[in-house]
Amino acid sequence: MANGSPLLFVLLAFALAAAQPLKALGQARQSTETQGNVATDSRTEKIKAKVAKIGPGHEATIKLNNGDTYHGSIQNVEDDNFKVYEVDLKQLVEFKYTEVKKMESGYGHSRDIYGRRIPPRKHQIGLAIGLAAILVPILIILPGLKD
Repeated sequence: MANGSPLLFVLLAFALAAAQPLKALGQARQSTETQGNVATDSRTEKIKAKVAKIGPGHEATIKLNNGDTYHGSIQNVEDDNFKVYEVDLKQLVEFKYTEVKKMESGYGHSRDIYGRRIPPRKHQIGLAIGLAAILVPILIILPGLKD
């Protein structure tokens, strides 16, 4: 029995050492889940504020967590959801604040080559790039014409 005791002691020490990181990992997961809920609550509050700022009857672009994008006018605002008349679907669509990833005022009237609406922000970026593509060559050529 004296020979088995040191081996048992070593195995027990390894088991306890291996269990410590698992315990810490479990605590870290709980902490991360709590932070995730706080981040979700924060984003939900931001979306609620954005919906209130845009207001009923005004145009909005809504991007969901799953990547879908909707364009329409806000019709009804409630505590846990809001309704939008989607212009492409021509029907009323209900959104929960928790499923909305991003929201912008207005919606792009122009469409890309696939027939999808261009979000207002991307439309503005495209216009700025197009304007720069026209002005930069003119500003480069103009000084050469003075000579």
